[in-house]
Amino acid sequence: MSTFVTSNRPVVHDTHSQPFKSLDGGHKTMPDITISRPGLPVDLKLIGWAHAGTVIELKWTTDIFDAEGIHDSKRSRDALVQLAKSARSLLMASGGCHVYVVACFNKGMARILRFDRAGFRVTHPFDWLDETSTVFPTFFYRLYNPAGHPSRMDGDDYTIRPPTVAEKKLMYHALCKHEDYARRYTTLKKATEHSRCITAVRFVTEDNKRVPKLVDCFTIGSDISYMDGLFGRATRVYRVILKEDFEKEKPTIYALKDAWRQTCRRPELDFYDAIAAHCKASQIDMDKEGMAQCHGSIDLSADDVPPGATWKPALHLTRSSKGGPELERRHTRTLLTPVGTPLKFFTSTKSLAMALYRVVWHHRIAYDAGVIHRDISDGNVLFGGTVEGTREAFLVDWDYAEFTEDGLRLFHKAFPEREEQTRLYQSIDKSLKDLTGTLPFVAIKIIQNMVAEKETLHAAEHDLESVYWLLIWMILRHTHHGRREGDMACSKLFDENRKVEWFHTPQFTPTEPLFRLATDLGRHVKRQNPAYDSEVPAVQMTHAKVLETFDTYLKAADWPTNDPALPFGLPSIRSDKQEKAESLHQLAVKGASRAPAKRNFPWGDDDEASPTVASASSLCTTAVSSGSKGPSASKKRKGMKDGRAYSA
Repeated sequence: MSTFVTSNRPVVHDTHSQPFKSLDGGHKTMPDITISRPGLPVDLKLIGWAHAGTVIELKWTTDIFDAEGIHDSKRSRDALVQLAKSARSLLMASGGCHVYVVACFNKGMARILRFDRAGFRVTHPFDWLDETSTVFPTFFYRLYNPAGHPSRMDGDDYTIRPPTVAEKKLMYHALCKHEDYARRYTTLKKATEHSRCITAVRFVTEDNKRVPKLVDCFTIGSDISYMDGLFGRATRVYRVILKEDFEKEKPTIYALKDAWRQTCRRPELDFYDAIAAHCKASQIDMDKEGMAQCHGSIDLSADDVPPGATWKPALHLTRSSKGGPELERRHTRTLLTPVGTPLKFFTSTKSLAMALYRVVWHHRIAYDAGVIHRDISDGNVLFGGTVEGTREAFLVDWDYAEFTEDGLRLFHKAFPEREEQTRLYQSIDKSLKDLTGTLPFVAIKIIQNMVAEKETLHAAEHDLESVYWLLIWMILRHTHHGRREGDMACSKLFDENRKVEWFHTPQFTPTEPLFRLATDLGRHVKRQNPAYDSEVPAVQMTHAKVLETFDTYLKAADWPTNDPALPFGLPSIRSDKQEKAESLHQLAVKGASRAPAKRNFPWGDDDEASPTVASASSLCTTAVSSGSKGPSASKKRKGMKDGRAYSA
């Protein structure tokens, strides 16, 4: 690589004893050899995942696969996991479409692995020390010299770039037109230090038709949220302002959602459009209701790119799924309002109850439009506006939603031009039987039937039950709930899946309205889930009953006025700083003092992770996926397990 032009030339570092700080707060890692991104300085102190372009792991003898394409030994599995961890960090740091890592073994043999969001591909083993071998020279040249993109790497997302100094100044000037954001981002550096310019689309109306128009989105501050799994949707959410709006009197601040959806899954835009069409027909003011709205959406892998597009669609489509083309992932971007802050930062217990009331209300509107959300969770319920502004809550993230039969008919009637396209997606009957959602909040019946290997059609009552479990989650983590398990109460209930046992004992002893509300809602959930040996028929939860229950307790006159959310940390790793913060908070609740808390406001979208990593056949270059059985695999299982081998 010494012959590469300076702007494209990387530096090779021995980092086998240099710890790399984790990007998500986990343990540090030490890649054996790190090759920097192009054009970076030699200083070893700068080397971290943000500066790394690729890594090489060295093993004395261990190959990640044997001659049959199997990694049965613990050493080979550990080696593969080590490579996967490096690939994950490279993808997280770069935000790229795919990355490469290299395994060297047996004192001269090597394999190259290409990871994307659907799995990985791996080469045959080759002798890189053979004088006739051109694999490494060819590979590294192509990796660091992508055509038309100097100073970039193959696999980078070329629709993202750093803004210029002039653009940052214009961006900050526009941001300061918002009083709340001007207070939050007090300096240009704070607002623009991590900024990127990202290509997306905003819908405009031309000749009475909705047309996608390319726009430059400039990110504000740090990312709102990102998914830290290796395989899956890889969702990132940014707070953005559009370059086209810089000169407006008060530019709109959007949330830009970047994700990789499976080809067989219906685009999130379909659900936003269906709900919007229903609201228009029913004269429901979505702005007044504070509902999430989509203002632009693009599939970067689609061939029909908007005018002015310069990217290659193939780069934004994965090619590693062993499940076939329908399980490959497509890179999408969606422009949304409002921008939200997480439910866990509620300012009072009444605001928490009101937020969940609004969620049920929004869910009812969507259900009337024929859409079921299927992932009511702590990351998908947000307060609108900034902390100083409005605190109305809303429901977001319709990635795993699905139509009812009536809903699909209504959608085809409203959007007949999309009816042919729907054949590409999973059937409604099959989709509604898939296990989706965030496990702590999934309804009891769905979990029980999953264990019993029975199919359950996901229905509205299951989402309404999820609202209850979300309320319990927030109570056990962020209030003085009075249960004897203390800080472990949430873990005992949800980690050990004791939802059925939960109803066998009194839930709460405090008498505040929030706990009375939780107890009453619990009765609805219990009636929906009678014991197996009970002859009492199940009584399904309805929107009307749940809204009536919320309304009854929201009218109570004894709601506390100074009971904001308590901070929560994992009990096993609580720090003195957390303990001190909670002590100060307890004093504040008692009225003795009030210490302002410094808070960051991510969306906290805890997205799907890969359940398995399958191995590949060494008989040929083989696509290897995350081991998911497709959309029916659990969306939220954490970590990464090793699976069995699959040959080509």
